[in-house]
Amino acid sequence: MRSILGTLLCAILLTGCASESSNNESSKEDTAATSTPVENKNTASKVEPSEKPESEKAVTQATSDKPIVIDVRSEAEYDTGHIEGALLIPHDQIADKIGEQVKDKKQKILLYCKSGGRAGLALKTLEGLGYTDVENLGGLEDARKHLE
Repeated sequence: MRSILGTLLCAILLTGCASESSNNESSKEDTAATSTPVENKNTASKVEPSEKPESEKAVTQATSDKPIVIDVRSEAEYDTGHIEGALLIPHDQIADKIGEQVKDKKQKILLYCKSGGRAGLALKTLEGLGYTDVENLGGLEDARKHLE
């Protein structure tokens, strides 16, 4: 009788240990799969401040009190000369891209192009999207004079 009880007790203990070991293993796997890596401070390199990408500049600019200046010409035209700090959003892409650049629909937006025609189209598009403070500055030279 003692040997039967001893055998049962050993079997229960071994089954319990095997089950607990299995649970610990799966627990470790779950933890490893869901935990985020920890950065080693001794080997981490410092990230020096750098120039923000244009899209980040736009969002920063869009949250300021200053008006947003947008060049609605083509990229090739923009590359030949533009107002410093102006965002490039071609007039035919403004409906798709403005939301990424200007979150606040009450933000002052100033538009320019070559002569004012495309800026006028962009203005109508923005007003249709709910932007309430949009102005067409006309062509590049007119915009420069206005912003001086």
